[in-house]
Amino acid sequence: MNAKQLKESILQYAASGGLSISYRKHENENFNEELLEIPKGWKQLTMGDVLKVSSGKGLTQKNMIDTGLYPVYGGNGICGRHNDYNVEDNTVIIGRVGYYCGAVHITYEKSWVTDNALIVTYDKNLVTKEWLEIILTATNLKGTASATAQPVISGKKIYPLSLLIPPIKEQLFIYDRYKEFIDKVNLYGELESKRVQLYSNFPFRLEKSILQYAMQGKLVEQQETDEPASLLVEQIKVEKQRLVKEKVIKKEKSLPEITEDEIPFDIPNTWEWVRLGDIGFSNIGVTYKPTDLTDSSGIPILRSNNVQNGKIVLNDLVYINGKVREQQYAQKGDILICARNGSERLVGKSAIIETEGMAFGAFMAIFRSPFNKYIQEFIQSDLFRTQLTKARTTTINQITQKMLKEILIPLPPIKEQARIVREISRYRTLTQKLKQANI
Repeated sequence: MNAKQLKESILQYAASGGLSISYRKHENENFNEELLEIPKGWKQLTMGDVLKVSSGKGLTQKNMIDTGLYPVYGGNGICGRHNDYNVEDNTVIIGRVGYYCGAVHITYEKSWVTDNALIVTYDKNLVTKEWLEIILTATNLKGTASATAQPVISGKKIYPLSLLIPPIKEQLFIYDRYKEFIDKVNLYGELESKRVQLYSNFPFRLEKSILQYAMQGKLVEQQETDEPASLLVEQIKVEKQRLVKEKVIKKEKSLPEITEDEIPFDIPNTWEWVRLGDIGFSNIGVTYKPTDLTDSSGIPILRSNNVQNGKIVLNDLVYINGKVREQQYAQKGDILICARNGSERLVGKSAIIETEGMAFGAFMAIFRSPFNKYIQEFIQSDLFRTQLTKARTTTINQITQKMLKEILIPLPPIKEQARIVREISRYRTLTQKLKQANI
């Protein structure tokens, strides 16, 4: 049972006399209510016997004063402030019109009640304002509203409704116990809300923590037989030099040396801090005009909406006629990255391409490396996202080629990369199940 349901149960229990059984036992030694429909000493009257209602006075939002001396009440409690008041004492009011009709509140002393609420006056010899708050809230006043687009309740509608009225002292006893229970339920509700929030965020936090552990070399054990990452970096360097010499790729500008200040944490001895540009190639996609669009006989173009939850989806491809350079075709195993988007949150989302023969749009980038399975996991981590935020020099939500190539990544040995990717996959299966279960 949630907090709302508990409050409703306590309210109905209070209104029917359940909270004051101990009081009546104390007052009557021969207490026995087993056969009584109405608690002993209580009266059953109509609302018209006990109270009268009148509309508050109109006050538009424009005429309210933010720094006003007195609170203004509408259909659902305080809605502003004003420098004048139209009720002197703590007053019972009922929402009169709209969504909140039937809502019950007790005002502060010296308040303004608008015409969105009904002001309740009552026979103080019969009832207290505290009991009215309970019994009116327990009664479905909204159920008496006129069946129009804008529901409205009135005295004529509510006066025939029956009320149970206990003795005055018992009313006050019930109210004190009711408030005591409601305070505890409110605390329970706060704790329940925090629990729900914690549990709903738990799978996402767990996933982030796993990725952080992975990037720090703490997710799997290091093995002495693994070839150190420094040799991988040297092999990539030699391979790049060969491709430049054979004019397969152009020689790129040297990347900045990595400084001690840039390194965010220690990594295992067999790992290396490198820049993405040291261990792979990157390129931006093809620019095309609306007139270049064609049917599925054209060249398929991957865009931001084709990257969903770390996967490539092909159900919303566009096709173009025109020239596409060789480097603007994606290869199987490339990482497709959203490099520019109106939403900052979407910049950096990525997925590994599983098929050949597609190009990619100008707001996208690809990254190509022998280590892409591990790099794809790195791109999902806070370490990648934090560096993007620091590198941004404009208000445009984008990843430039310079930014991407200069991103710092902790590189493990190739065999350890495989172990890390497998372990992340195993944990991700668990977090997906938690998300689906909404735990």
